[in-house]
Amino acid sequence: MRQLDMGGLRVNSGARVLFTYYKSVMELITELGIENEVEYVGMSDMVCEDVNTSYPVSFALNLDALFNSALKMTTRLRLAKLLPDLIRARFFTDPDDMTTCSYLDDESMQSYFSRKVGEDFISKVVDPLFRGARSWNAEDVSPAFFLSTTAHTAGHRAFTFKQGIGYLNQQLASMLNVSFGAIVSRIERKSNEPGVNIQYTKDGRSESLHADIAICATEGAKIAELVKNQTAEETRFMKTIRYNSLGIVYYILKKDVDHGITFFTREHPSPLAILETVPEKDNKPHLFCELSPETVTEVANDDLRDGMDQLIIHEIKKRRSKLDQELDYSVNQWIEHMLPVFYPGYIAAIRQFIDHQDSHPQSIYYCGDYLSQALVGGACDSGKRLASLIARHHSLTKGATLSETRQV
Repeated sequence: MRQLDMGGLRVNSGARVLFTYYKSVMELITELGIENEVEYVGMSDMVCEDVNTSYPVSFALNLDALFNSALKMTTRLRLAKLLPDLIRARFFTDPDDMTTCSYLDDESMQSYFSRKVGEDFISKVVDPLFRGARSWNAEDVSPAFFLSTTAHTAGHRAFTFKQGIGYLNQQLASMLNVSFGAIVSRIERKSNEPGVNIQYTKDGRSESLHADIAICATEGAKIAELVKNQTAEETRFMKTIRYNSLGIVYYILKKDVDHGITFFTREHPSPLAILETVPEKDNKPHLFCELSPETVTEVANDDLRDGMDQLIIHEIKKRRSKLDQELDYSVNQWIEHMLPVFYPGYIAAIRQFIDHQDSHPQSIYYCGDYLSQALVGGACDSGKRLASLIARHHSLTKGATLSETRQV
């Protein structure tokens, strides 16, 4: 969760906004005393383009959905069937921990909405929003994410920080002994001695250190290649982890533009999932173009990561006939591990692994969004719970340290 400078444009490496229902994040903000740095973000009007029409869409499931002309009347009326599940999720699930919604881990979101509401609700609303915001198709994930987050949106707000989305991480890093730019290549338990050895490269030099414990807080997709001498439980769980990728193109413009966000249905011929016009506000005016899951697959298969701007330029020119005159330059951003995919059955695998990790002291611990919730709130909550677990396992009191604590 930080901002990068890519060709003079500030872009986000991950999350674009946070939400006040991220309980662990809000507690951390209070603990750090940075409440005054919070900047609330208004929800923008959004439209969705289908093949022959366009209509408003929203992440909030409210009465507006009853007047969505893209949906059949029977579908609109059947939306009421979601209320019992939403009410249950509001009171009995934690939006930072998707395992609290494990009772919906046995079917896909496609199956759930088809059974509860109707196919057109999937194609006209669910698919465009989730393909855009998450790069997930409805058939690939369980409905647990939808319920464990949507049920908690009422009464909460989106926000960022006045100094950028990465401000929280910067504050945390300033309080820790962090070795920046260290690339870890190996984490290994030694059979004849306690603790772990960690090998890493920094400034072109290979280095190593020995530690009482290692906390592996990187993307779940990377841990299998990092951790050597894995236990049977680790190997079994790592095989269940899936991530998706994402491609984004930024077309930086010479003149300012009005703000607008357009999503696209799967049936629409556009190679995009989202097209957002971003006006100049502490950044350069630009077009934010998020590729559809199908286009992402094409880019990965044909190794077009550096040419994404040329791959979709025809679509942008169809919408902006004067693009050649407007365009300053373009930037491609490829995120190899965008989000963990919470497919049907994955929550059960998480629960089994967490139970194992909790059961007795470990030399290697794991935390991250892939163990909790595919949001910053989930990653933060996972880390918080793990800190308490380690303190309990190793009989640490507040302020105590292990023999050496370093972050690499």
